[in-house]
Formats: sequence, structure tokens, C-alpha cells
Amino acid sequence: MRLRWRQLTASEHLGLWLSTVLALVSLAGFATDPRSATLCLLFFGGGAVFMLHLWRREAVTEATAEIAALVLSTGRHDLPGYQRLIPALTPLRGARAAAALAGLQDCAKSLDGLFLHARRRELAGLPEPGDTPLSWALASLHPDGHVREAAVNAMGRQPQSVFAPFLVERAVDHVGAVRSAALAGLRALLADESAWMPVARSYRRVAGRRHADALAELLGPQVRVHDLAPVCCRFQGVYCGISFGQSCDFVDRQPAAGSAGRG
Repeated sequence: MRLRWRQLTASEHLGLWLSTVLALVSLAGFATDPRSATLCLLFFGGGAVFMLHLWRREAVTEATAEIAALVLSTGRHDLPGYQRLIPALTPLRGARAAAALAGLQDCAKSLDGLFLHARRRELAGLPEPGDTPLSWALASLHPDGHVREAAVNAMGRQPQSVFAPFLVERAVDHVGAVRSAALAGLRALLADESAWMPVARSYRRVAGRRHADALAELLGPQVRVHDLAPVCCRFQGVYCGISFGQSCDFVDRQPAAGSAGRG
């Protein structure tokens, strides 16, 4: 856990260090008055731990808000925006990384542009697979096929619905080993029935691509792009920067009217 000490006010610094020092001083009182020393240790030590918890939670919220602002301000062809987004995502760890990955996974508009520029090999600074799910997802966009395969294998070993768009993108990869690993990861993911819809929604983006047939076969005959419910880019309750119910862009719209007409 890395706290941003420079953002703490003088009173916050004073409260933290005073609680910590008094908790340590309480230890010295065990020899003479164990009961009072125990109460003081619980009070001051608990206060220090509580403040650390609050600051850690605020750091997660702040980091997520920064990523949300980057995501929502980045258009499909805004390459400089994606070049700013990658360095902002790469160093995140723990709860901040999990929150950023969940928000990114929910934003089909931004993912479409991210995958587009990755296919064009226009994104610099993509990491190799690390020890966080976010690093695996980002590494799956790496221009090196061996790195992509390693990232996909890492996601396959711990299948989560947030990996759906990344695994779907790799399921139509031009490298056969990467495609095979992605399909294996999707099979493991689809063992959970609730993962079918996120995978199917991601499938609509690659349905016309080469090698998409194996993915369509995996999803089954019920996957028809025009039958999927409308999805809009969202990040912490914000939908494409506009109210939900209005159209986003061509990446997010689906011909619901045609589907309704057949019903």
C-alpha cells in the first residue's frame, strides 16, 4: 500500500503520528498497569489504523476518478488520449487496479479504441504480465505474440468476467497459439453462466473479423448481435458522459428496433 503522504494536511499528519507514538508509549505501561496500557493501545492504535484505512480508501477513489476522467475524455481515434491512459493504468496496484479494470471493462466505447490502436501497434509502454489482473489485461494488447499468449494464459488461470473483452479480442488474434489460449480461457469463464452476456456483448465487436467463427461456435446459436440488449459506456454510474437512454456512438448502439420487429 502506497499512501500519498504529500496530500495530507498538517493536522492529518499530526493526528497520525500522535496516535502512533501514543500507541507505542502504551506498550511501556504494560509492566505497571496492564489494563490501562491495553485500553490506551486499543484506543490510539485503533485510531491510527482507522485513519490509514480512510486515507487508503480516499486514494482508491481519487485514482479511480482520474482514470474515469481519462477514459470518458478519450475518443475512438484519440491516439494521444490512449497514450496518456496506458501510463496512468500501468502502475496501479491493489484496489485501485481492480477498480480501474472494472471501469474500463464496462466502457465499450473506450475499449474499442484501445483495441484498435493496439492492433495498429500504436500504443507504447504496454506492460508484460505482472502480478495483477490489470497488468494481464494490458499485456494482452502487447505487440509481441509471446507476451500476449502469457497474458491470456494468466487470465485463463483465474477467469473473471472483467477479462471478457480482452479474451474475446485475443480469440480472433492472428497468432494461432494466442487464439487457442483465449478460447480455452473463455471456456473456463463461460462455466459461470453469468459470464455469457459480457462475452456475447464483446463478440459483437469482432463478429465480422477473421477467426470469429470459433468464438461464435463457443457461444452457441443463441448469440445474435442484434438480439443483445443495448449497452452504453459507463464508469462509476456515468454513461458516456450523458444520461443513460440516449445513444452513445456506433460502437455502443444496437438495432433494437429490428429485433423488436421480429418478435
